[in-house]
Amino acid sequence: MAAGTLGSEAFFNVFGRFQYLYEYQPYLQFNPVPRAQGFFLEPSYDAFVIGTLTLISLLTGRHFRGTIAVGILGVLMSRSATGLLLLLIIGVVVALRSRPGASIVVLSGLAVVGVASGTYLQSRLESFSTSGSSTNYRLVAPLQVLGDTLLHTPIGHALGSVSNILLGYDLYNGAELGTSLDNGLYVLVFYFGWIGLVLIAALAVMALRAMLRGGRSTWGAVAPLWLFGTLFFSGGIMLPEYAVMTALLIATLVACNESLVAPHAGTPSAPVRRRGHLPGPAGARQHARVGAPARP
Repeated sequence: MAAGTLGSEAFFNVFGRFQYLYEYQPYLQFNPVPRAQGFFLEPSYDAFVIGTLTLISLLTGRHFRGTIAVGILGVLMSRSATGLLLLLIIGVVVALRSRPGASIVVLSGLAVVGVASGTYLQSRLESFSTSGSSTNYRLVAPLQVLGDTLLHTPIGHALGSVSNILLGYDLYNGAELGTSLDNGLYVLVFYFGWIGLVLIAALAVMALRAMLRGGRSTWGAVAPLWLFGTLFFSGGIMLPEYAVMTALLIATLVACNESLVAPHAGTPSAPVRRRGHLPGPAGARQHARVGAPARP
């Protein structure tokens, strides 16, 4: 990102004209600060990978402070508006589930992130109604397509038909006609119609219940929220690269849940015993970390 700010695109298109699919354009119009996409096709997917790996590391309890710092810095460097907004939402949830002292630390960090990215986020949100902008193309422009889908093909379109159908709507992504849906939620509705809409509602309820339910770690509670929010990142939710990252996070969630003893109503929860970990003062101090549930 530093090299890009100085005018070099060497780290953005390392394979030059042999870049997969197309050469990446790291700059938004009238903005000299580039958006880092890693080795992916767009910053949003870069933020998705960074955020998912960060949560996996936090769930396994490894390198807590370093993981938080690198994860936040990575999302900031990607300059993905979706990633930044989801990061702020998750930060608020973590603050609400943490002890008072830790909550102040989390909220202070969110304030720094908000100040650092506030102007950029404002410019992206202002392009919401601008035809041809990436924000408009991802969220607003396809709504007519979805409305027609629910009305005329209630069980959805055939898989792989999105390009041909979108060409009939003259939706512009920049200066080019758009031939894809860049929003995973819209992809579900497009291909599965009303069934996809019901599935989205079910996923939202599951994420909300996980966030509000007690008896599990904060990172285990926000992971379903992250999984639901990542559907906004890209329309490629059926691609292997998206499935692999999602499966890794779900597998980590399952493994962590198997090592926890769920509390029963009216009885105190049993202490959590992990391999190589003995209950005691050293273990007790871990609960003072950010993300430890607040005691009533």
